[in-house]
Amino acid sequence: MLLIFSLTHKRYDILLLDFDGTLVSTLDSFVYSASKALSLTGFNVSLESLYTSLTKPFDRVVESLVGPLEARVKQELVDKYIEIYNTEGYKYTKPNRGAFEVLDRLTNNGVKLGIVTSRTLLCDSIQRTLEHLSLAKYVETLVTARDVARPKPHPDQHLLALRRLGGTASHALSVGDSPEDIQGSRSAGIRVAAYTKGFYTYDQLAPYNPDYVIHELTELLQLF
Repeated sequence: MLLIFSLTHKRYDILLLDFDGTLVSTLDSFVYSASKALSLTGFNVSLESLYTSLTKPFDRVVESLVGPLEARVKQELVDKYIEIYNTEGYKYTKPNRGAFEVLDRLTNNGVKLGIVTSRTLLCDSIQRTLEHLSLAKYVETLVTARDVARPKPHPDQHLLALRRLGGTASHALSVGDSPEDIQGSRSAGIRVAAYTKGFYTYDQLAPYNPDYVIHELTELLQLF
């Protein structure tokens, strides 16, 4: 069921999508890569702990999983994680339900699509993942946290995506599954739909007052 927090209905010609948790489900790919990297370096961490922790980037949570590390050891572990993800782990990513239908219908109707992701560690694998999932043909621009001085929740990433797509905030809709997605969109003057099947729940997202709340990606088709 589509929940609308704004009474304004309008047609959008740009769709800006968050990547992890929104367009695709990446938790399995993160857990696979982290588990293998940790095992190869002599650490034994349960899958349950990994699934709980890896809703945040690996470099931010690794010490909570294995304890304090020397800077050199931590960097080696992070590097191994990145290597495994870029060569194997990304293949465990799956498109979220409805992704193909939404992207195909909207782009065929002239909507321009951009991805706006908070990723810093695994940016190089996003294009490879899109190609692996046969989604790359729909995406006109990709903006990562590396591309701007101030990533989400600041507006810079969304504004850069708009410039690249030649659009304006008033004719764009953003979709994300995190508070930072909502805040970044709002600060850029872009209406935003919160997606509740990603890393955050409805109860965690609703206090940020998104314009729309969607539980399935296909609900976006009602907004264009």
